Amino acid sequence: MAMIVIDEEIYSILESISRHNQMTHEEITTFELLRLIDAVGDDVLGVCLDPANLAVRAEVPLEGIARIAPHVRTTQLRDAALWVTEEGISRFIAPCGEGVIDWDVALAEVLAANPGMNLTIEPIGQVRAEMKLHTADPVWRAGHPDLTDAALAELTALAEAYQARALAGEAETIDQLRALRPAEAINDFALRCASHLRAALARREALAGSAPASVHDR
Repeated sequence: MAMIVIDEEIYSILESISRHNQMTHEEITTFELLRLIDAVGDDVLGVCLDPANLAVRAEVPLEGIARIAPHVRTTQLRDAALWVTEEGISRFIAPCGEGVIDWDVALAEVLAANPGMNLTIEPIGQVRAEMKLHTADPVWRAGHPDLTDAALAELTALAEAYQARALAGEAETIDQLRALRPAEAINDFALRCASHLRAALARREALAGSAPASVHDR
């Protein structure tokens, strides 16, 4: 019987192809993702980081990024704008640098775990995808067993800080966030994301003297 020998480089490629990278989507938290990874192994399950979705499950974005960073293999980067409403908090997708995420900190967390990672943007076009957190609803709260009062208070503070920027004319208001945009807005979104991320990477490179990661539009 013939023997098949796979050298280490090819094995590494095959291993990376066979790992499923679960996105941080609106229906799952980083706590739940970590429990899944612990159950099946990080050789089987990694993470595709979309930071804009973390707040939908009431996670403070930077805290969620820090939790999951060692397992991030791919990205779909965009920001989150937050607004306090009568129903709780509304999350909107925003270009990187125009929401509540500190990208210098976020990129430091992700690239510390995987310095050579390519950074991919996921732009959005005509809508900003409002999703509502019913934070005062006991049924909603019961569905988030890992959520602490402290984390919810911090998320609310992020929303209030964003609103203050909007009222000062430094960010989009809730009416602007809810407005329908032209189809070509998706290109502008991607360019604004890329510009902000490249500036953050340049600052990181200047401080560390290292080669910057690459930024790509998905």
